[in-house]
Amino acid sequence: MSDATQTLHRVTSADGTSIAYDRFGNGAPVVLVSGGSTDRMANAGLAAVLAGNFTVFLLFFGIAALEAFQTRNWIKAAFWLAIGIVFLSADNLKKHNT
Repeated sequence: MSDATQTLHRVTSADGTSIAYDRFGNGAPVVLVSGGSTDRMANAGLAAVLAGNFTVFLLFFGIAALEAFQTRNWIKAAFWLAIGIVFLSADNLKKHNT
């Protein structure tokens, strides 16, 4: 991403959930969220294009699942796994229906 400046950030929500995100460009904010079967950089090409006019945020919720397993918070771990399964299922349905 030659035209975009990437900076990895991490924030913690009020309930303690960690959310990581990459930030590219400057301007009005645009948030890109990838499906469960892709990594956070799946939209890096789109982010590079948009970064010329916008501040683009690529969200990564996987960090919350990893931390839930590390801290043995099984309820949060199950929640994030369920979310991942929903996104993965949606991605698979989309692939089969196109």
